[in-house]
Amino acid sequence: MKIILILIALLVIALGVAALRALFLEKKTSIYHGSTDRKRFEDYALKLQKMIQVETVSHRGIEDPEKFRRLHKVMEGLFPNVFAQCEKYDIDGNLLVRYKGKREDKKPIVLISHLDVVPAEGDWTYPPFEGRIVDDVIHGRGSFDVKCGVFAFYQAVEEMIKDGYVPDCDIYLTEPSFALPAIVKGYATDLEKVLPSDADILNEQQYLRTAKLNGIDGTYLMYEAGGESIPDSVYCLAFNKKILETTDLEDPNVMYKRGQWTWDKWLYYMDRLTQDTDGDGTPDVYGFSSDTQLLFENLCMSNGTSVASSDTENISSKAVGEVLDFINIMYN
Repeated sequence: MKIILILIALLVIALGVAALRALFLEKKTSIYHGSTDRKRFEDYALKLQKMIQVETVSHRGIEDPEKFRRLHKVMEGLFPNVFAQCEKYDIDGNLLVRYKGKREDKKPIVLISHLDVVPAEGDWTYPPFEGRIVDDVIHGRGSFDVKCGVFAFYQAVEEMIKDGYVPDCDIYLTEPSFALPAIVKGYATDLEKVLPSDADILNEQQYLRTAKLNGIDGTYLMYEAGGESIPDSVYCLAFNKKILETTDLEDPNVMYKRGQWTWDKWLYYMDRLTQDTDGDGTPDVYGFSSDTQLLFENLCMSNGTSVASSDTENISSKAVGEVLDFINIMYN
């Protein structure tokens, strides 16, 4: 009993010390101050509102590039300088814009976002595609995820062009993938030159289909074929065959078929393929890249576990712990 009372007393003392520290600590302050230009704020809000008002819901297996082209037409009126002075490429309803810089020898900057939104299901306080502004807040599908990001990119370039600013390097505004600028600049690899002639994407295209680019020969872009041929929640681990061929590392596909492709082997490949090619002390070729959320989910799947797929708490399980430990090793 005495031990319990002592522990309680120590806990009370610790809480008291923490409270006193909180009272005397200097309050944190932010140095950020929002714009006080009311007209500018309203102009921005009205532009985003008009983008929200063009419905661009995407559905699995259903393509409707014209709805995105309708939004592009609206954006042409919102960002006239961008559309008048930048190079533009329309690829299956996806827009790629090149803001030409002073030097072509410098690596370009790529700003990536997307204009499609998920279905507006359930009850909404305000219509999801009205973009109603209430108390300085825009309500609508895409106001946060993520037409606001596309608006920010285009508005920034619009104002830079208006001010006569020319960037040092090219700036790309793109929707679907970072691959598009690489294709246009000639940095991407034609899949027809590296895949076997009987590859599905070059023939039946049951699983993946190609997207042809106007004026560009070859096969560069892949899209999901749709239908029932692809199971849900399946992601591939792709590798750069050209980089691999510059080393003595074996093809991961061959190792997988022999049952020798493991996390440890993958980690070894990541370390070997991360390189500092120009000798400035900073890696410029990385052995692996991924969306961190997908990486965690896929590693959990690979390790036979999950976090929130049942009523049982699983974040503290041994299998999830192994996933988190592996990610920590990867990045540290």
